[in-house]
Amino acid sequence: MDSAVKLLEEMSSNNIVPSAFSYCSLIKGFYKLRQFANALKVFSIMQKRGIWPDTIASNHILSIYCRERDFDEALVLSEELQEHGVNLNPYSYNEFIHKLCRESFPEKALQLLPLMLKRNVLPGVVNYSTLISGFAKQSNPKKAVMLFTRMTKVGITFNVKTYTILIDLCTRNCKIHVAYNLFEEMKDKGVYPDQIAYTTLIAAFCNTGEMIMAQALFDKMLWEGCSPNVNTYNCMINGYLKLNMIDQAQKLRDEMRANGLSHKVLRLESGAI
Repeated sequence: MDSAVKLLEEMSSNNIVPSAFSYCSLIKGFYKLRQFANALKVFSIMQKRGIWPDTIASNHILSIYCRERDFDEALVLSEELQEHGVNLNPYSYNEFIHKLCRESFPEKALQLLPLMLKRNVLPGVVNYSTLISGFAKQSNPKKAVMLFTRMTKVGITFNVKTYTILIDLCTRNCKIHVAYNLFEEMKDKGVYPDQIAYTTLIAAFCNTGEMIMAQALFDKMLWEGCSPNVNTYNCMINGYLKLNMIDQAQKLRDEMRANGLSHKVLRLESGAI
């Protein structure tokens, strides 16, 4: 890929202009390889030629700016891209939202929603889910639920990530049966729980010693063809051990080993397995 950048530079010096497609393909390739410096070199060449990337390549460049450059500089670039006809989408702006939430500034990230609307980009489920996660990690359930309610009002369909974030938020605030109702609502609306969603709720029931509920969810998970992972098994095994239910823990430990998964369990006075 390094030779590709050199070839582009040689072509530019010889007044041979590659197509926008060629430039964008290189940006996408470098981004996939995490060669961000080379992706930026290609983008710089494009800018000098007055050529602007497509939406996906633009999203990659914005992602790199958010990772490695000043936030405000990245925001200015997004405006510049739109001014030159690049159709940015919710994923473009989610790079900014994710960065701010990761750095513990969800309130500042929330302010990007009106900016998106001003720039004719309608916030989507990916933006709201990232924001809800950001507020949940800041232990601000009120703001997270407010966003969930706003999503409902504007007609945004929740995805499995949105539901999982809210389920986790409820369990961490000792509202495990509210979490279970959300889990059932998710399925009723045709959103299928994934490994993370199941494990989140199973872990909550294991932590409270409600192993009948945990086992029912574990069995349903298997029946629906969603394979438990190491975390799922460990939650179940540790849950049974806490209640001194050694036989059930042993059975799951053997099943786990048969599936080629390693295990890490609690050691109790009754013995480790």
